Order: sequence, then structure tokens, then C-alpha cells
Amino acid sequence: NSSASKNANYIAIKGGTVGETHGDLDAGTFVLDSIGERWVMDLGSDSYTLDGYFDWSKRINYYRKRAEGHSTLVLNPDGGADQKLGGKTVISEMAASNYGSCAVVDLTNAYIDDAKSVKRASLLFDNRNKFMIQDEVVSEKPTDVYWFMQTKANVETDENGATLIQDGKKLRLDFVS
Repeated sequence: NSSASKNANYIAIKGGTVGETHGDLDAGTFVLDSIGERWVMDLGSDSYTLDGYFDWSKRINYYRKRAEGHSTLVLNPDGGADQKLGGKTVISEMAASNYGSCAVVDLTNAYIDDAKSVKRASLLFDNRNKFMIQDEVVSEKPTDVYWFMQTKANVETDENGATLIQDGKKLRLDFVS
């Protein structure tokens, strides 16, 4: 591993079937690495010995299993499963070059009870120096949309976004809607 590859910018996004065996309610989650640090992370598995771990009616109560415990969306939270179990989500578009990359995940089936269409794009652009996560939610009714991001960094917020601070390094996040 060269120093350049250890400091490379990296983003990965997940589709798949929601709640697959040993899985989570995590369609649309992503991880982000830059300047040698993991800034957005997946919390990983929980203990299989937890009460009701393999019973989804109980399992959805564990933070690491719910969508809110991942870096993804929650629509109209009500205490139940925050993505539709069995919902199949797919990477519908993908492109890459030396200058950047883009992947779009169609998350509609994970949120079909709350929205007509849900898509999430991950972009690496500007010669692979900048990242973007872009969400598009289309609903025929008013919808509460929550966006979660898991990080171990210290977070300083301001009116335009946040600065993540970790191991003496900083990463700027700007929020646009």
C-alpha cells in the first residue's frame, strides 16, 4: 500500500434485499474514506445472543439493525421497521472514470409504503476530490424525511453544514436542499 492509496478518496453505497438473513434495515447506507480516515462508517454486526435477535418483530428495536443505525434515510418513523422487510433495492446506474464516479441506488421498494420513488446517488467528482450523497424522494403525501450518518469523528455544526474532526484531520460537510 502506497501513501497515495492510503489517503485516496473512497465512497461505497449499498443496495440489496432489506433484512436478508444476517442483514439489517440498511439499504442505501454508505461508507466514506478520505485523507487516511474512515469518516462515515457502518457500525457492523451486533451480538447474536441478544434477546429476539432472529425475530424481526424484536430485532427492529436494536439500533444497529434499524435504518437509523446506518447512514441512510428514515421516512415517517413510527417505531416499526424503518425500511420494508424484503424490499429489493438495486444499483440502477453506475459510471466511473479517472476523474470521478457515480452510483444510483433505487431504494423505492425499501420505502414503498411511504413514497412513490426513492433514489440515492453517491458521487465522487472534481478529480475525485469531492463527494456527494444526493437523495430524491417523491411522495404524493406529506412525508417526514430523516437523514442519518454514522461517524466516530467529533462534529461541529454551523448554519451551512458541519466539520468533522478526527485524528487531527478535518472534513467539511455542506448541506444543500
